[in-house]
Amino acid sequence: MNRREAIVGVACGALGLSSLAAVKGAENGGKDSIEILTKVRSASKFSNKPVPEEDLKKIIAAGVNAPSGHNVQPWFFAAVTNRELLDEIDKLAGLNPGRLTLTGSPAAVFVCTDGSSFADFDAGGACGRMGAAAVLLGYGTKTIASPCKVVNEKYKEKLGIPENFNARAAFLVGIEETPAFDGVSGATERAPFEEKVSFVK
Repeated sequence: MNRREAIVGVACGALGLSSLAAVKGAENGGKDSIEILTKVRSASKFSNKPVPEEDLKKIIAAGVNAPSGHNVQPWFFAAVTNRELLDEIDKLAGLNPGRLTLTGSPAAVFVCTDGSSFADFDAGGACGRMGAAAVLLGYGTKTIASPCKVVNEKYKEKLGIPENFNARAAFLVGIEETPAFDGVSGATERAPFEEKVSFVK
């Protein structure tokens, strides 16, 4: 099974879908799929190619339909593809120009919550689902929180965010232009597995 088939298998599994790639992954003991999951990385640079609205809707639908405690669905998703607006928010937030932020992204989805118990936990799960959907469609992603303070203070009405919701994360999506580098691929090191996990038997 090649890398694309493995990625599709992982994404299909995360989305609750069936595919030949997922079946192949199972036949191979899931080794390729597990490798993809443990080496998944955040994008470091996107091309200027826009994300078609149809694809963006599919990605967001994965988040909208993610599980939540008692099916409360404590979220709202505000999608932005206006590059001038993203640049404007970026500058007001004072984000690091050397990193991939709103300015370098052809699309951003602001994931908002209503402040209820476990809402942020549920929103994190929704981001995971969107990430799987994006990979399935061939996109790279990165999730950041830095712009949210500015969005909540100055842009909620402009972005159509309901008054009782606040942005908690910005989910960036696009076509990766260059190989990404993060904690998995070498820019920084991951802590040893044994330092982060305990088993009680």
